[in-house]
Amino acid sequence: RDSHAITLLTPRQVSAIRLAELGADETHLIGKIDRKTLQQFWNDVMTRQPGADISRNAEQKFLATDNFTEQVMRIKASGQAKYIDKIQLRGDPADMVAFRRVVHPFVLQNCATARCHAGNNGGDLRLIRPAGVAVSDQILYTNFYLLTTYEKKAANGATEKMIDRDYPRKSLLLQYGLPKNVSANPHPGAVQVRRLVSENSDLFKSTAAWIKGLAFPQPDYGIAPPENAAAPATSTSHGP
Repeated sequence: RDSHAITLLTPRQVSAIRLAELGADETHLIGKIDRKTLQQFWNDVMTRQPGADISRNAEQKFLATDNFTEQVMRIKASGQAKYIDKIQLRGDPADMVAFRRVVHPFVLQNCATARCHAGNNGGDLRLIRPAGVAVSDQILYTNFYLLTTYEKKAANGATEKMIDRDYPRKSLLLQYGLPKNVSANPHPGAVQVRRLVSENSDLFKSTAAWIKGLAFPQPDYGIAPPENAAAPATSTSHGP
């Protein structure tokens, strides 16, 4: 048994991260909000907006099943947790599509390996490596959560972040991926990732741009850190 196995985020926690990372220009969200919640939101919030159109037609347009994206955006903008918590997002927002397609594969190839952060040699950062080629939403978002909340103290007392939304190019995810002789903050120990040739490489620049595009400041997802479980999750494998 692996005493360091990680408990995966729940589907509701995955939805919470998706919601927090939504960009203002999202156009096609996928998910569900129950009709009762929508009706209550219309009655309690939408009809009380200054100059709101509270006609029957406006109400039916808002409640329509094909109006999910606007419903989500309106509820999120309200800031009212009792409605926000009812949103079930099942699709990735734009920034998380990029994480799924570009950043996470890089992490799996270079960080989440049995000899590194998916095994016992990764120090205080532990990631999950899927058993097969397919990556479940829960594994993807658990790894994202672990990366985006990971930070450590440097020798000078400064806080260094794996994903630094204030200074994307300083992110440990990027600096640790550079050869030690060109990195401003080399990966500790003898590990040589060497997957990013320089800060001018396309992958470095695209990943830095992805970090810059994440929600800012970093949201509070309302999620406690995934706990180490007594036994590994059934979907977790620490293969090479």
